[in-house]
Amino acid sequence: MTLPPGAPPLLVVAAETVESAAEHLPASTVAWYFAAAVVLIALNGLFVAYEFAILAAKRSTFESARRAGRRTSRGALASMSDLSMQLAGAQLGITMASLGLGYVAEPAFESVVTWALGGVLSEHLLHPVGLGVSLAVVVFLHLVLGEMVPKNLALAAPDELTTWLVLPYRAYLALFRPFVRLLNAMANAGCRLVGVEPRDELVAVHSASELAAIVSHSGEEGSIDAGDALLLSGALEFALRPVGEVATPLDAIATLRLGATAAQAERVAAASERERLPIVGADHKRVVGYVHARDLLAIPAEQRLSPLPPELVRSMAIVRADRSLIDTLRTLRRVKRQMAVVVAEGGPVAIISVEEVVRALLAPAASDPAEAR
Repeated sequence: MTLPPGAPPLLVVAAETVESAAEHLPASTVAWYFAAAVVLIALNGLFVAYEFAILAAKRSTFESARRAGRRTSRGALASMSDLSMQLAGAQLGITMASLGLGYVAEPAFESVVTWALGGVLSEHLLHPVGLGVSLAVVVFLHLVLGEMVPKNLALAAPDELTTWLVLPYRAYLALFRPFVRLLNAMANAGCRLVGVEPRDELVAVHSASELAAIVSHSGEEGSIDAGDALLLSGALEFALRPVGEVATPLDAIATLRLGATAAQAERVAAASERERLPIVGADHKRVVGYVHARDLLAIPAEQRLSPLPPELVRSMAIVRADRSLIDTLRTLRRVKRQMAVVVAEGGPVAIISVEEVVRALLAPAASDPAEAR
């Protein structure tokens, strides 16, 4: 390659290096370089596939499989809870594979082009054309086979690819973990400098109002049946109603006074046809708990005229009147209570049970879509 007189020494050395590398690669070396290029493209594709698959895979799939004791499921769940390190390791692997691919594939392709066009092009054009063609071929193969194809495969079957790749990938990450941890810590520090707190786990939770909007939009676009969309969106919107609008007012429910006997409790249960009877204080403003009707059967006959045993009085949850129905149900499930006292600024105002919350949530789904219109 001829350079103009007075060219910088560094440029002269670089040109001579490229020329000698292209001209003096033996055929056996070129063959080995091509083999290495194939392996590096495959490795690059595996890192890309894992990077997209671990983001798109469903946690529920592996939580179900974990109950069967699969190692791949345990590894996948651990990786999903450590996404920052997983993605950092994938980026490191992609970078190493890409650099290695450029190192071996470019001179190999340039040598082939140089040999093929040696008798066609002049000395001044041979090496620039060889370099340009080789770079174009390497970039094309890397982009299509090493990036786009594995990305599309991962998005089409994320759970399956995660199952196949998670254990080999975790073995690779264990080998490079100190270096990946250092790079990841530096990246996290960069995020915090701009006011962003890094996350180790993907969060994709929709509120009931967001789900209602999604269902409504899907119905308008025709993705789901219009009647089904109306029922679903109605149920989701109803779930956001305040529990105070659904709960039974305290003065409208059959209650027992503190100190009531088993005989009195039986008469109130029979008259009200309620299984759970709230127990209130003498002023009717303080809810002590409730007693279940079936527990009255265990009281001996000689104690039926005595006050109810304290061990039969069950505790109740406390929720604010402005809490939504779905939040109330979550609270009752979390504290493992069957009834809740609904309170406002002045104290207890209503009582609601788990069954009443569930019936209220299911009420829109049981209605006729034509009536809802």
